Amino acid sequence: MISGIAGLFGPADAATRQREVRQMLRAMPERGDDDAPAPWSDDAGIALGTITSQPGWTATYASPDLAVVAVADARLDNRDGLLRRLDAPADATDAALIARAYRRWGLDFAGHLLGAFAVALWDASEHRLVCARDPFGLRPFVYAHRNGRFTFASTTRALRQLDGVSARIDRTRVADYLMLMLRDQERTFYEDIRRLPPAHTLIVTSAGTQFRRYWTPTADPTLNLPDDTAYAEAFEEQFVEAVRCRLRGAGRVGTMLSGGLDSSGITGVARSLLGATDENPLPTFSFVFDTVTKSDERAHIDAVVDRGGLQPTYVIGDEHHALEHLDALLDVLDAPFITPNLFLYVSVWHCAQEAEVSTLLDGFLGDSVVGHGMERLTEFALTGRWLRLLRALHDISQVRGYPRRKMMPFLLRQHVLSPLRQVLTPSWIAQRSSNPQERGFAHPGLLQETRWVKRVRDLETTSLRSSLTVRGAQMKEITHGHLQRASDTVLRAAPAWNVDVRLPFADRRLLDFCLRLPAEQRYRDGHTRHVQHEALKSYLPRDIYRRPSKGNLSHNFDHGLRALGSDAMHHLLHDRVTVAEDFIDAQALQQALDQFMRAEAEGHVPYALWRACVLIRWLERLESR
Repeated sequence: MISGIAGLFGPADAATRQREVRQMLRAMPERGDDDAPAPWSDDAGIALGTITSQPGWTATYASPDLAVVAVADARLDNRDGLLRRLDAPADATDAALIARAYRRWGLDFAGHLLGAFAVALWDASEHRLVCARDPFGLRPFVYAHRNGRFTFASTTRALRQLDGVSARIDRTRVADYLMLMLRDQERTFYEDIRRLPPAHTLIVTSAGTQFRRYWTPTADPTLNLPDDTAYAEAFEEQFVEAVRCRLRGAGRVGTMLSGGLDSSGITGVARSLLGATDENPLPTFSFVFDTVTKSDERAHIDAVVDRGGLQPTYVIGDEHHALEHLDALLDVLDAPFITPNLFLYVSVWHCAQEAEVSTLLDGFLGDSVVGHGMERLTEFALTGRWLRLLRALHDISQVRGYPRRKMMPFLLRQHVLSPLRQVLTPSWIAQRSSNPQERGFAHPGLLQETRWVKRVRDLETTSLRSSLTVRGAQMKEITHGHLQRASDTVLRAAPAWNVDVRLPFADRRLLDFCLRLPAEQRYRDGHTRHVQHEALKSYLPRDIYRRPSKGNLSHNFDHGLRALGSDAMHHLLHDRVTVAEDFIDAQALQQALDQFMRAEAEGHVPYALWRACVLIRWLERLESR
């Protein structure tokens, strides 16, 4: 149930309003068919329109008295509760329920909604437009506010169809992209266009705009249940409901199955809820790697498949590379993106199309919502519990099967020394900007012009201090722009391949529950995510629910660029780099490229080179327009 929404509020005659909204809707073919009803408008200077991917479904609702008109790209997970509380008919659309919620609760309406949504409502009595976006930012909403006109849409490409919205590049956003500083929730790559931040409402009147945050994750008070069994049962109840809600809707459902705890848990629960059998199996889609065996998890995938009731599809991941679908992705995303393994997802989406699977459940966000609890090591060090720290280091080394003499120093650096250094030595931010590779080859002049060091210090320093505890680190990760940008990218791209990706871990109820867990339910005796392992063990083979770690796709990412994508990468970084000369340090970039091709550069360097490729190709395409 993917939809596209668009609208405008401001000076314009009725014909112009209708034409411009239609113009925006036509620029989003991946979000619905072009045979949508005509946009709604009235004499107050407002026009609203939608398109939808589901035949017979409407994403527009107007109350009988036209006091409230809503357009929504939404999937509500608490429909049953809303139907009862709002005394609505069982066949009410999600847009109708949202409009009723607004009439009942006013500007607080979004806090009563669960699920994925981006919505705009026209309130005729108050002469205002009220916009809202879900807490995880799962449905897109971008807007431009210029010369007294407010326009919004699901995509930047749609907004750029209008004469009053320019394609001028936001240089600060480019700097942040190269430097991987993603705390800013509003900027896009276009100066005139902004994003509505997740968990916010935006009220637009003729006098201006006003933001309101309607939900903030909270970890208080800590849950206090009788024993481990009670915690596991409570987690299972929340998790099963999160999966169940995402099975709603027409079309065939499948799952992404990587062999890790999250995707395997979702697959096991979905198989149970759907009553899948070998005669009526649940489709699964997995990446496997014949050449880059360090990234391969086929043994764990097969352990889940062998339990029956699944129809597996395997994508040979090392036959693809990170620049393979670049133009197609830039077409739909209309901007550079930070998700390096998105090319693998495109290959899966192709397979899902062929299997007529229109909905895919994915385990993304699981690490962050449940939390690993490795900050316990930092807590032990900060509070002087040295014996507890040594015991924890020993347990983790033993569980993961690594020699203590190698594993313990690594864990100390990763989870004690590095976090403390970042918090206690603010100069690390400036030091990072002086290293060409760590700054993503951003041009020093660009960083100076955009005052990058001051901006990131203001944004990061406070949150770094709070991330020294298990709960603080989880809160930071959940609200950090990196995760929201990554999930936003996947969910915006998938509809171009007629796939609706749904994330059971992006469930507000599940998140609220996990944030209140005691630290011991996350880390226990060398095992991370203890409560999730215990809660899902009946759905999983033993070697899955007791896995101490998971596969690493970075090995395949590096291999693909070097072995399969080298010509495309060389063309962009060597032959076309001049298109980005205002943004990129070309000399440092070329040196790193040469080192990488000689297999002398690993770690974050391949990812930085890839981001430079994405930026250059985007600029090249923008220039050609």
